[in-house]
Amino acid sequence: MSDTGTDPRGAPIGVVRGNWGGIVGSIAVAGAAVFALRAVLVRDVTRPGLEFFPDMARGPAAQAQDRAATPTGFTDLPLPEGTVPRGALPFRYAATPADAERAGRELANPEAPGDADTLARGGVVYARMCSPCHGPGGEGDGGAVARGMLRPPSLSADRAKAMRDGQLFHLITLGQGNMAPLADRIAERDRWAVVLHVRAMQKGGSR
Repeated sequence: MSDTGTDPRGAPIGVVRGNWGGIVGSIAVAGAAVFALRAVLVRDVTRPGLEFFPDMARGPAAQAQDRAATPTGFTDLPLPEGTVPRGALPFRYAATPADAERAGRELANPEAPGDADTLARGGVVYARMCSPCHGPGGEGDGGAVARGMLRPPSLSADRAKAMRDGQLFHLITLGQGNMAPLADRIAERDRWAVVLHVRAMQKGGSR
């Protein structure tokens, strides 16, 4: 930068202007650096901080039954073989009559027969999940039967009364004949509650 004069102190005007320009530029760079560091390092719980590659921490949300690049073509995938829900015990029985009888010998209902809340819960679950086929009183006269479903055997028959609690639980869990397994629709504790409800119906039901 050329200079044609001096300031009152005798310094070249051009030099003074050049020095001020450098100082202002340095201050601007330093301020920007401080702002950037503060944005990254200072944690403000009321404001989210800067994120780099957020997709590595949070992937896009997918809705149930959406199309997806999975082996089934959908977001819903079957549980891996041997998966046991949290809080449940492995059910090591096959869907065979022999294992149903074994379950009757080995399994006992953990729910107390006199627990009014559990009995009431069993009635609610039975009404929602079982009565469409078995009917409100367990006589096999549910609404699904009226629409062409094969009639299930009566739960008040001698054969059903003779089944042990574990055998009934096995039947609800893994199904039998035309009855589908309900382990994926009814929680373990609710299945035992249904067994209590069935026992209560059998005491007041007809053969």
